[in-house]
Amino acid sequence: MILYRYDDSYYSNNYAPFLRKFRVIKETPKGYWIKEGETDGDFAFGEYEIQKEKWVSKHTKFVFKNKKDAMYSYYRRKLAHRKFLTLKHRKVNAILNYLDREEGLPSEGEFLIPEEMELRLL
Repeated sequence: MILYRYDDSYYSNNYAPFLRKFRVIKETPKGYWIKEGETDGDFAFGEYEIQKEKWVSKHTKFVFKNKKDAMYSYYRRKLAHRKFLTLKHRKVNAILNYLDREEGLPSEGEFLIPEEMELRLL
């Protein structure tokens, strides 16, 4: 049995959905052991490049039995990502607007990192 999942793909300066295929290695009463690719030699994507087996619940939203459900899940995830990032963007803008109104703050180019902190960041 093959299960499906869409993820982001960046190719030729464009983002697009990328269909990932997972084969079921073993079915248990509550889930599946899956491995990416239809065969052992198939390409693996992203964090699953090592092609490790992974257990997923039958009620998971990670993989789906058909491409249509996988695409719908991908669409819903992208909506959630946009909502989260939009809220984050609003919060950052609100904080920056507040800081811009305060007096005595250095301008954007004047923020310096003390040497001790710079070393810890490396």
